[in-house]
Amino acid sequence: MMKRGIVLSITCVLLAGAAPAPQATEGVAWAASWEDAKAEAVERNVPIFFTVQQDENPGCKQMEGAFRDASFITASRKVVCVVSNPDTKHGIRETMVNKEKVPFCRAYDGMRCEVHMRCQQALSNFIKDGDFDIPMQIWCRPDGKELFKFSGPNGSGTQSPAALVKDLDRAMERVSGPKLTRREWEDLKRLLNEGDNAQGKMEWKLCLAIFKKVSDSKNERFSKLGKDRYDNVVHQGVAIVKRAVAQYEKAPPDSKEHKEVKPMLQKIAKEMKGTEAGDAAEKALKEVVK
Repeated sequence: MMKRGIVLSITCVLLAGAAPAPQATEGVAWAASWEDAKAEAVERNVPIFFTVQQDENPGCKQMEGAFRDASFITASRKVVCVVSNPDTKHGIRETMVNKEKVPFCRAYDGMRCEVHMRCQQALSNFIKDGDFDIPMQIWCRPDGKELFKFSGPNGSGTQSPAALVKDLDRAMERVSGPKLTRREWEDLKRLLNEGDNAQGKMEWKLCLAIFKKVSDSKNERFSKLGKDRYDNVVHQGVAIVKRAVAQYEKAPPDSKEHKEVKPMLQKIAKEMKGTEAGDAAEKALKEVVK
């Protein structure tokens, strides 16, 4: 009959959505899809900037320059940006990423052309039928519902970087509640991932500290995720203590199963001190495992 020691079973509830992909440049962090944009915007509680472009359009060509302007790039970190363009005549440029050549879009930095082509599908959320003017900028709520748009005939929908930033600020004002910049969002996602990894390695003190930091976030959603993960670690610790005590009482005194209990309880008592799990481990060490 096979004997088993203290078994730790971890089920981590990961944050919905993939971790943000690294950008090839320090340009606008264009979303990979309309669905990704909405998911990120909801998590950050920020507006979505959806711009409609096409090739061989003088106004759209001018907008490419606006999107590369430093003032707009900096401001764009406050929102989620999506670009729609069904064309690929503008071509690609190969960029070295992790020692490999990647065919990035020549018009919109940091993305492949298939991304802006795929985002064209989202246009149906705003234009049902008939002709429409290009370029067009649409500002949306985090859930993707339109707030306002800017466009005009014969390329008059072109905007300067300053005008884009002004509309960005206007959209931000119309979304209430605490907001996260892209950097803050990326940092919180990274912390959750690091906490999950630490929990998986039974690094209790580290994962509790990380989840506590996330729970202090001004963002309600991330704050709850951090608190839930913190509580999960503590409850997990309590369960391990109970299993360890039962194993200690059942296993023969000189067996491996008997001897491994005390170091485990000492680790929990030290690394989870001040929590229900730490208290349970200290009590077990005093009353049962001596």
